[in-house]
Amino acid sequence: MASTRKRAEYSPGCSQIAEKNPDIDEAAWSRNASRLFQFVTERKACAHCPGLDHCPNMMKGYRPQLVNDKGTPSLTFVRCPLLEEQEVKQRQSNLIHSYYVPKDVLNATFDSIDKEEGGRQEAIWRRENCKALPK
Repeated sequence: MASTRKRAEYSPGCSQIAEKNPDIDEAAWSRNASRLFQFVTERKACAHCPGLDHCPNMMKGYRPQLVNDKGTPSLTFVRCPLLEEQEVKQRQSNLIHSYYVPKDVLNATFDSIDKEEGGRQEAIWRRENCKALPK
């Protein structure tokens, strides 16, 4: 049967830490086989991400990272980009203190504005030419 270290080297994340940290001995790899299994399983889930709402990871919205902790392979967790994006949107929506704001207004971006609608052409022209709008 292959050693735990050799089996760990088949996974890209595990092989990188194994190459960078030859001081992690076989016993340490064997003692932490469950962490390695969790790392490999959750990394595969991240590679085929079903979205933040359906995240199968133990810590939803976080990705595992394998690190060398004083000669022991250990797991740390970092925020997933989808979680960070959701938190930014949540902070932005928390800034709005109105009882009712239409969804199209909440989701509006400068790209979604109809530039051909009446009065916008003058505003766009003035913005591009740095002139104040009349009052």
